[in-house]
This record gives sequence, C-alpha cells and structure tokens, in this order.
Amino acid sequence: MTSLSPVHWFEYLAAPTHLKIPGKPWKRRETSVEAMVEEATSSSEYRPHHELVKALALATEESKNCKRVLSKLCKVVDDVKEVIRVQKAVLILHYLLFYGSDEFIAYMSKQGGSTLTKAKYFRVRSGNIDELTREAELRSSAGDMVALISDIRILNQVRGDSRSKLKE
Repeated sequence: MTSLSPVHWFEYLAAPTHLKIPGKPWKRRETSVEAMVEEATSSSEYRPHHELVKALALATEESKNCKRVLSKLCKVVDDVKEVIRVQKAVLILHYLLFYGSDEFIAYMSKQGGSTLTKAKYFRVRSGNIDELTREAELRSSAGDMVALISDIRILNQVRGDSRSKLKE
C-alpha cells in the first residue's frame, strides 16, 4: 500500500463538497452514495485510496444515508482479504479522525468484526493522534498504516483550525 502525501490527503479530505481527483473529474450528482461505495469495495482487488476516501467523504454529506452506507461498507471490509482489510481499516481510521463523532463511534462499536474492533480500540478522536500512532506501531505490522498516520499528524499542522469548518 502506498501512502498518500499530506498534500493529497488535504485535497481529498479538506473539501468534501468538491473533491478533485487528478485526471478524473467528478460531479456530485452523477453518482449516488451507494454507487460510490459499491465502486470502491465491490471486489477484493486493490482499490486506489481516493476511491474509498471519496465514498466516505460523500457519505458525510448524505446524512440521511450515512448509516446505511457505513453498514454496507463495514460488511464488505470484514469479508475481503486481510491485506485489503488493513488498507480499508486505515481509511476507516482516517474517517473517524477527520469526521468522527461520539454517535458515529458508538455506531461502529456495535457492529463487531476485527476491523471495527481495531477502530474502537484506538478510540480515535481529533486530538488523539499521538496515541493512535503509538498503538499502530505496537499492534500493527503494516508499516504503511504508521506512515499514513504520520501523514495525518503533518496534515493537521497544515490545516490548523480548519477542522471545525469541515463539520459546519
């Protein structure tokens, strides 16, 4: 798994209302939320990070469909091969870090499954990046997960207080 640079994460996550994917123009109304998730998770083959990130970011906008989309996503994550599961676990952790709320984390905690147990164990919060990094180093053999979390730390420094604007 190749980690994206902080600049790329900023591009994908900072403005979910107009995600810009290099070489792949995207308009919100062209594809439904469920279709986006289906595209990103329909097989056990490798999927580029931005496809799933795009689906997750879009789910934050579609609050009425969010739980249904997440339920579908979580089911797929627990069914695919271990290496793919790790990749998607990282993205779920990203989702929790940038968009997570107590309600969302409580919902995830009830779903069960190894990936979601991992997300629950990390207890991801906006200001808890150091703990997340330490736990990833201790519990995961996937070096890329640690690299991605390190990217988040850098990204947070770049973004400053802009996180509150994302949730508005």
